[in-house]
Parts: sequence; C-alpha cells; structure tokens
Amino acid sequence: MLRHLQAGRELPVPVRRRRAFGLDIHPSAGRLVLVALIAAAVWLAAIFVTDYIRESTVDTWVGPDSSVQSGQRLLGCPDVTFREDVYFPTWVRFEGKVFRWADILTPIGPNSVGQSFRETGYQNGDLRLYLVDNNPEGRAGNQVMIRQGESPAGAIYVIADCG
Repeated sequence: MLRHLQAGRELPVPVRRRRAFGLDIHPSAGRLVLVALIAAAVWLAAIFVTDYIRESTVDTWVGPDSSVQSGQRLLGCPDVTFREDVYFPTWVRFEGKVFRWADILTPIGPNSVGQSFRETGYQNGDLRLYLVDNNPEGRAGNQVMIRQGESPAGAIYVIADCG
C-alpha cells in the first residue's frame, strides 16, 4: 500500500544516530542548559557581590546622637558564626563599647519593655536597641538586645574582646 501511495517508490528511512545514554535529546536542549548555567552563574555572582557589599558596610543608627554603629565584620574581631543573617548585625558599637552577637535569643513582649528592657532611642530601619535590665550582666552594662519590629524575641549582644 505504501508503494502504491508513493507511486512505486520506496520511502527512505533515515538512520537514527544513537544518542548518549540511549536518549534522544532535542537539539535546543543544549541551549536551554547553557541559559540555565548562565542564569545560575549570574545569580551566584549577584549573591557574592551583595554579601561583599553588606560585609564591608557600617550602619549608623538613628537616635539621640550618631554614636551607635553596627555591621557584619569588624576589623580585628573574629567572625561571628551567623554572619549571613539578613537582618541582624554581628556587632554593634554602643556607649563606646563593642558588643557581639551572643547566639542567644530572649523573649520580649509589650509588658517587658520598661521593666526587663529599656529602650535606648536608637533605631536602624526596623531594628531597635534595648538595654537589658533583667539580669546582673545587663544591669552592669555588659549586654544589650536588638529587636526587629514587634517580634516576640530579640537577639542578645555581649561585650566583645575586640574593636
């Protein structure tokens, strides 16, 4: 029947090349993989650049004066383990002392502000700096707390040996 439909001529059957791993891969798949690799490289480069910029930036907090500063890396100080945190700094300079993140979170609620924690009046975006009044180290001025917005917990910072 095929011969009749082809006017007596045989149809040539193309010889298919065997692809890698026995798969037939569309010719545009290579381009698609290349585009994905380029996009991933651009994404990783953007992450590296923004991390580098953030790491070398020192923020000055808004408040009664401009003496409070914070950042991710402080020369002469060892790196803190959570340097990649997108909100909290790894160190803060307050009242002439450098405080580092202590890897401690403490609960804070509306009733504890004014009793366990005192506002300092310093703010950096939605981060606020508090004095700690609920333990001897805090009352001695060796601890401060940073809270983001109205979150139910804050990060405790202790005096650093550097800076």
